[in-house]
Order: sequence, then structure tokens, then C-alpha cells
Amino acid sequence: MRTRPGWIVFLVIALAIVLAPQAWSDGTQTGSIGGTVRDAAGGPLPGTAVTAKSIRSGFTRDTVTSANGSYGIHLLPIGEYALTVALSGFGKV
Repeated sequence: MRTRPGWIVFLVIALAIVLAPQAWSDGTQTGSIGGTVRDAAGGPLPGTAVTAKSIRSGFTRDTVTSANGSYGIHLLPIGEYALTVALSGFGKV
């Protein structure tokens, strides 16, 4: 029995299309937390330390607010997080 080369090429392409998405993604899902830290009068607080700690695993990631008080913590494993915000001269929240 002789196989046509066209069918082999078709099968290879079909397998590549089906398997490619699995090869590109490890299945991990992530999220982000972001916002702006302000004082009681509404002014931005640059240089504020912000920590996100996973309630379930204890995983933490830290950042510092920018000149306009904004922050973003990215590539966090999906889950619930507790945020801690601290700046010298202010109470820790």
C-alpha cells in the first residue's frame, strides 16, 4: 500500500494546529492588583511600599508607588490577597 505524501503533510499540519496552543501555554493564570495611594486630603503618596500577600499560600510581591502615588503588582497567581501599605510618617494600613 502506498501513502500519498499529501496526506502525511496534512496530518503533520493538523497535529501541529491541535498541539500548538498547549505548547505555548503552561496553563498558569495570573492577575494584577493596582491603584493609587492617597493621603486623607486626597494627595498622592509617592514612595509608599505596597505588599500583596496571598491569603492561601503566603506568596508575597512588593512594589513602591510612583511619583503620582500609583502602583501595579503584576503576574500574581490567582487567589485572594491582603494588601499592606506603609510609608514613614503614616500609619501602616
